[in-house]
Amino acid sequence: MRDFSYQLVVVADEADNQLTDYLTRLGHHNDLVVVLSKAPQHVLQADQVLVSQDIQSAATFWSALSHVLGACDKPRLVIRAGALLPEALSLRLLSELCDNDDPKLVGISPLSAQDPLLSVFDQPNLANNLDVDAVDQWVVDYAEGRAWETTRLLPSCALLPASSPLWSISADTDKALYAQLKCQGAVFLVANHVYIDDSSLDSAYFALDSLSDNCVANAQDYHPLLPLRHALSELAQRAEAPAKIVPVRPVQLHLAHSWGGGLGRWVEDYIEADQHHNNLVLRPLGTWGRFGQTIALYRSAQMDVPLQTWQLSQSIASTAIHHAEYARLLTEIVADYQVEAVMVSSVIGQSLDIFALGLPTRVVLHDFYPFCPAIVATYNSACQQCDRARMDGCKQDNDYHRFFTDESNDYFCALRQAFLEAIQQRHVSLIAPSHSVVERYQTLAPVLRQKPITVIPHGLSSTLLESLTMKPLQPANPETLKVVVLGSLAPQKGLTLLKAALDRLAPFCELLLLGCGTDSKGLEKHAHVTRVESFTKDELAGHLASFNPHVGLLLSNVPETFSYTLSELYAIGLPVVATDIGAFSERVTPDAGWLIPIDAGALVEQLHLLHQAPELIEQKRVNVKTYAQRTAGQMCDEYAALIDLPENLPRYRVAKRSYMNPYKGVTVQQTQALYIDEQQPFKQIVSEFLRYTQKKVIASPRLPNIVKRIIASVIKLSLKLLRRL
Repeated sequence: MRDFSYQLVVVADEADNQLTDYLTRLGHHNDLVVVLSKAPQHVLQADQVLVSQDIQSAATFWSALSHVLGACDKPRLVIRAGALLPEALSLRLLSELCDNDDPKLVGISPLSAQDPLLSVFDQPNLANNLDVDAVDQWVVDYAEGRAWETTRLLPSCALLPASSPLWSISADTDKALYAQLKCQGAVFLVANHVYIDDSSLDSAYFALDSLSDNCVANAQDYHPLLPLRHALSELAQRAEAPAKIVPVRPVQLHLAHSWGGGLGRWVEDYIEADQHHNNLVLRPLGTWGRFGQTIALYRSAQMDVPLQTWQLSQSIASTAIHHAEYARLLTEIVADYQVEAVMVSSVIGQSLDIFALGLPTRVVLHDFYPFCPAIVATYNSACQQCDRARMDGCKQDNDYHRFFTDESNDYFCALRQAFLEAIQQRHVSLIAPSHSVVERYQTLAPVLRQKPITVIPHGLSSTLLESLTMKPLQPANPETLKVVVLGSLAPQKGLTLLKAALDRLAPFCELLLLGCGTDSKGLEKHAHVTRVESFTKDELAGHLASFNPHVGLLLSNVPETFSYTLSELYAIGLPVVATDIGAFSERVTPDAGWLIPIDAGALVEQLHLLHQAPELIEQKRVNVKTYAQRTAGQMCDEYAALIDLPENLPRYRVAKRSYMNPYKGVTVQQTQALYIDEQQPFKQIVSEFLRYTQKKVIASPRLPNIVKRIIASVIKLSLKLLRRL
C-alpha cells in the first residue's frame, strides 16, 4: 500500500488563543510542527515547536524555514496560521505531487485569494463575498485539472516534496534563495484546481521583493489566471455561490438505459442518497432496433445537457459483446473523470466492454436482460429454463419479446454466454433487490449458484417517505370498498386481469387507477373507475390522501423483481392485494396483505370478502403501520459495503467537479426532454425534429400500420412546406 503521509508545518508569529483555535480546526495530525517567531508562553499540542524570528519577514520567510526545518524523509505541507482551507487540501496537493516526480521540483502551491501572482481575484477583498469552499468549487469547475509552472512558492501555503532542493540550500534571504534555485533549474508548480483563502493575512507576507522586476512583469503580462480572474471576480462581486458544492469522493460510473420506469427511478433515488461516491451516468440514446446510436455521459440521474456525447459509427442494436469505439470511449471516460468504480443497472444499448475495465463493478439485477431478450423471463408463464427451442418459440409467439426482434437467437445465445462469463469475474459483485430474483437467476442459469448474489432491497427517497408518512390514511367503514391500483397498467401489469373483473366489482368497489399510463384509456367510462395517467412523486401523498383508499391492488402477471409501488403503499399504511408471483410472493406477507392467483374470479372474490369483513383490513393496517420503512440512504450504505476502495490520490484531482459551470454550456430545466442548440436556425431545428419523429413512428411496434402511414404522410407534407419557406 502506498504511503501518503506528510509533515504538517504551521507557521505563526506567536502562540496565542487564536493559534490554539486554528490548530484545533485543522484537526489531529500525526506529524505536526509549529514554527513561531518568538518562544511560546504556553504548551502547544504539536510534535515539535521551533522558533525563528526571520519567518516574520517576507524577505527571509522561506530561507528561514529551510534553515530551521532542515531535511525531511517525507513531503511537507507548509501553512500560515489564519489561512482558510478547503476540503481535502493536503490530499489534492499530494495528488499533483504523485504525478510530478521532477527532481528539480521545489514545491506545489494552491491558488490564492491575496497573492499578486496566484490570486483568483482582481481584488483580494472579493474573497470576503464567498466562503472558501464556494470559491474552491468554482475553481475546480473551471480548472483543467493539471498543474502549471510559476516563479515562486505561495507564501501562505505550499506542499514541498521530501527531495525539494529548498531543504539543501543555505541562504540569508529569499532573494538569494530563489537565485540559487534558478541556477539549479528549479521548478515551481501551481495546482490550478485547489484554492485557499488567505485574504485575512498581512499583505506584507506577499511582497514580490524576492523576484526580479522582469520576472514579475512577465508573470503579470502573460498570466494563465487572467480568464479565471475575470470570471471569479464577477461571481464574487455578485456573491454568486455555485449551484452545488461537491464533496471529495470516489467517482462512480453508472450504466443505465434511457427508458425511465422503475430502473430510472432507482438510479435517481440511488444517486440522490449516495454519500459514498460522486456519480456520473452513461446512457445510450437511439431508437427501436438501434438503441445505442449515441452514448451520452450525464452529471447526474437527470437527462439534461450531457457532459459529452459519442456518436457511434456502428450502432448497437441491443447489447454488444465487444465494440471497439465503445471500449475506447470507456477508457477516455475513466481517464478524464478519474472513475474508480462502476455500477451497472442496464447494458441495453451498451457493450460488455464495461466488464473489461477491471474496476470494482456492481451489477444490479433489476430485470433478466441480457440473459432473457424478452427482459421479463416470462413466456406463457414465468420461465424456469430457457433452452434453444424455448427461445425460438418465445421470439415467434411471446408478446413480451418485442424490443430486440432484429437480433437472431444465435446472437442472444452468444451474448448470454458472454454476459454470464463477464459477471462471474472476481471484480464483479451481483446484487438483487429480492430473494425471488436470486432464486430465478440460479434456476435459469445454474452456473450462478457458484457466484454470491447479495440481496439489497430498494429504499425510498427520504423526501418521498416523509411525505407519505405525514399523511396517514383514515378510511371509514366502507359502504363501498375503495381500492387504489398504483402504477402502470400496461398488459404485463395486469390490465387484462382488471378488465375481466371490472363489471363484477362495480356493485361494491370504487377504484382509483393512479399513474396508470395510457394503456388503460377508456376504463374511466366505468362509473366506479377514476383514472390519473401520471403524477409526480411530490403529488403521490396528496392523491392517496384525497382518495383515502382502504386497500392497494397490484396485479402484475410477470414476476416483479421488487416493486416500488408496493413499498409506497406500505409507507402510507395500506395493506395490499397482490398476485402471487415474483417479489410479491416474497414481500406480501400474511400480516400485510393477501396473495391471489392470476385470475379475475379470485380477484373479485377476495375484494368482495374484504368489503363484507372490513375488520380484516383494519387488522393488517395496524400491522403495516409498524413496518420500519427502508430509505435509499440505508440501501446505499449496504451497496458501499460490498467494495472496499483503497486510498487513491488521483481521485482528488477532479472529484469535486460539479460539471455545472454555466460558462461552459447552456443549463436547461431538468424537466426538458430535448436539448436544442439555440444557435441553429429555427427552420433546421423543426426539420430535424420532424425527421426524428418520423423515424420513431416508423420504428414503433405499438402503432398500427394505418396510423403510421397517416402520421408519416403529415410529416412528409410538413417537411415539403418547410423547404419552401
